[in-house]
Amino acid sequence: MELFSRADRADDASLVAGFALGDEQAAVAFVRRFQDAVYGLALSVTVTPHWRRT
Repeated sequence: MELFSRADRADDASLVAGFALGDEQAAVAFVRRFQDAVYGLALSVTVTPHWRRT
């Protein structure tokens, strides 16, 4: 079993195309690639300033 598939090395456009076609490996690679950025954006939008730790 491979830890990372070929999809992990694909460019962003290829991942989106594979994701749209239902390619599970492309979907997993897409989530891995962008999960931190999306999570950070969600936190910056939803967390009120007094909840943030300094």
